[in-house]
Amino acid sequence: MYRHTLRFAGHGAILAALYCVLAAAPAQAYVDPGSGSYLFQFMIAGIAGSVYAVKTFWGRIRPFFSQRTRKPDQH
Repeated sequence: MYRHTLRFAGHGAILAALYCVLAAAPAQAYVDPGSGSYLFQFMIAGIAGSVYAVKTFWGRIRPFFSQRTRKPDQH
């Protein structure tokens, strides 16, 4: 039941974000040059964090994929 609630909440969050993006009115706003640099740093940090997480939890990730791809033993 708990997983179902989390899945439902995740779908709701995605729909809410999608609505905010699609329903937004055009803005007459100024974007300074530092914004691009900030966005670039944010993407690099996300990639580095993902690589670190995979490296840290590789021992738990590897068996998950090896069980799915392993063929049953035939005698």
